[in-house]
Amino acid sequence: MVLFGGKDLAGEFFTKSTNFTSNYTDLGVMYVDFEHGLDPDGMGNNPSNVLGIVDWKSAKVDDTGIYVERILNRRAGYMKFVEEMIAAGIVGTSS
Repeated sequence: MVLFGGKDLAGEFFTKSTNFTSNYTDLGVMYVDFEHGLDPDGMGNNPSNVLGIVDWKSAKVDDTGIYVERILNRRAGYMKFVEEMIAAGIVGTSS
């Protein structure tokens, strides 16, 4: 979910000492969205397009980052396409 060091595409960066506590982490569930709910390509994406959830209770921290289990909504029509992009290395993770 989070890689420490470097910057993501939005220019954000995180370290092992970053405080990740929020209302979402307190609940133990966060949404997995596409492009942070933004629509940079004008394809009709919006914050309501939820791919699934992150189970924050599964979070494991090491020197590299924070790893979590994601539960994807496999009934969504675009999941097959997204899975093919993930397998091809085109889609990754962003903090």
